[in-house]
Formats: sequence, C-alpha cells, structure tokens
Amino acid sequence: RVADAHDRAPARARAASRRRGCLNRDHHGAVREQPGACRRRGAEQTDLLAGALGSRARGRGIQVTIGGENEDAALSEFTLVTAPYRVGDLKGVVGVIGPTRMPYEKVCAIVEYTSSLVTKILE
Repeated sequence: RVADAHDRAPARARAASRRRGCLNRDHHGAVREQPGACRRRGAEQTDLLAGALGSRARGRGIQVTIGGENEDAALSEFTLVTAPYRVGDLKGVVGVIGPTRMPYEKVCAIVEYTSSLVTKILE
C-alpha cells in the first residue's frame, strides 16, 4: 500500500475534497488530488461571487438576499448580507455568505460595522 498525505488528512478535509470533485485514484490505488479540477472549480466560484457582489458596490446601505432571491440559482441555498464602502473613487463591498437560517440581526450589525470600519481606515 502506498501511503500518502491524503490518507493522513482529517476525514472532514477528505470529504470536502470529494465534494469538490478533486480526487482521483492513481495506478497504485492511492487517492490523489486533481489540481486542475480544483482550480477550475475555484475559478467558477470566484466568478460566481464576483458577479453576486459586483452589483452591490453601487448600492447604499445593507442589502440582504435570501435563498431564491439571489440572481444566480447556484446561490439559492445561501443568504448574502452585504454593505458597500466608499472612499473617494475607491469602492467595494464587505459581506457574509451563509445559510438561509442564521442570526440575521447579528450578521447585519457585523457587516454594517465592518463596512463603516473599512471606510474609516481607508480615509
């Protein structure tokens, strides 16, 4: 049997890699990560988040989008809580992506505070 780092990895990390579709068995039967598949999946997720958050930089105040209200169906199981920040020409968004059931009052307060803090730091 060929020992590899994957065999020693925590079960939780192995399960996450399997869900991402990044694992394959080599000719010795050892499980190996497929870096190309992981990079493609990571790029897709980055594009998804950029699209979801990009339009929010133009908004004002805190924005909450729950489940099916999200523009992209891939985010239908999640909630986005965001708030923009602006300093001169520099603008962006801070936020939380989480489950549809979460303590909204706390999350909204944290996002709003973080947005104001980022603005103050950048001024």
